[in-house]
Amino acid sequence: MILPQRTQPRILVLAGSGANADADELRRLVAADRRPDPVRAEDWLGGASFSSADLDGFRGIRRGLLSLLPGNAALALGAWWRRDEFDVVVTWTEALAYPMALLMILTPRRRQRHIGIMFWPLNLTGSRLKRTLKRTVAPLLARHGMDRLLVPGSLQRRLVMERWSIPSDRLVKALWPIDTGFWRPIEAPGETICSVGREMRDFATLVTALAPLTMPCHIAAGTRLENSAHGTDDERASGAHLTPFRDGITIGYKAADELRDLYARSRVVVIPIMPSENDNGATAILEAMSMGRAVVTTATAGKLEVLSDGVNCLLVPPRDPDAMRAAIVSLWNDAALRERIGREARAAVLANHDIPQWIDALRSAADDLTRTGSAS
Repeated sequence: MILPQRTQPRILVLAGSGANADADELRRLVAADRRPDPVRAEDWLGGASFSSADLDGFRGIRRGLLSLLPGNAALALGAWWRRDEFDVVVTWTEALAYPMALLMILTPRRRQRHIGIMFWPLNLTGSRLKRTLKRTVAPLLARHGMDRLLVPGSLQRRLVMERWSIPSDRLVKALWPIDTGFWRPIEAPGETICSVGREMRDFATLVTALAPLTMPCHIAAGTRLENSAHGTDDERASGAHLTPFRDGITIGYKAADELRDLYARSRVVVIPIMPSENDNGATAILEAMSMGRAVVTTATAGKLEVLSDGVNCLLVPPRDPDAMRAAIVSLWNDAALRERIGREARAAVLANHDIPQWIDALRSAADDLTRTGSAS
């Protein structure tokens, strides 16, 4: 007997209001080795994308209604109107997953399945009303409007199962993806140290740790440290925006290819993180590790599970400038230690955080949902 050939699921990826509208230009920059692959799931999965540019295709009453809604809600509604064209909708970030989940709940006898990619689902920041909604409404939306959840952080994934009563078979196991071809080891003189990022960074501790030292350091942050308007309450409470720093410490934004050069020139990469259950700093830590750099970072509750103190990184306690200083000095002065930790770091990223493991997990979840037809 000849079995019917299994068809691939038709996948729509809801990219977000901030998605790069010029996908061809982005692909050109990736091909030219000037940008890392942003892991456009629609490219890897052979699906279609839906972003703010697609909203212009609606006319009449629908266009008017979309114009009244906030960006992410409008995107979710626009994608929902096109749901019959697809088998699986993938939403990228909580801001898109929640409104799509609500629409899925309100759809009688829905055929389409929903995979929600949730980076920090238990992050209770914002106003009192927003925190209350996250505690009460978010679990209901996840349980009844998402057929699968992809939560890359191991602690966040476990807490979602415990606090939201989500069965383990509804969680897609995939870890933060990194373009290991772009973020690759590059020979360069180790003339500096660096720190990267902004969100939940404890730059006050870093600057204090560096105060008696003489090596140069560049902090590749999106904003100046003294600009407290862009920080969280915890960041402002840390005093990071008020901390003076010595000569030899510079700060400024770096484009991706410039950041890669900075990593390559750094003997040590320091990612100081505020205490948190989220895996803050994951992108910067994995970029540096993928380049074979020796990383010093904070041992927070939500740290990446791939981190192994003394093996592929050095971990220090939160808000401990003395411990951070000691770790920086030990790596700065010991080339053999740096090389060993950097080699193990690269190997750990290749084994656990490359792009294929992320895409394979998404593809497997989409195939399973299409094959079984099971709704949440």
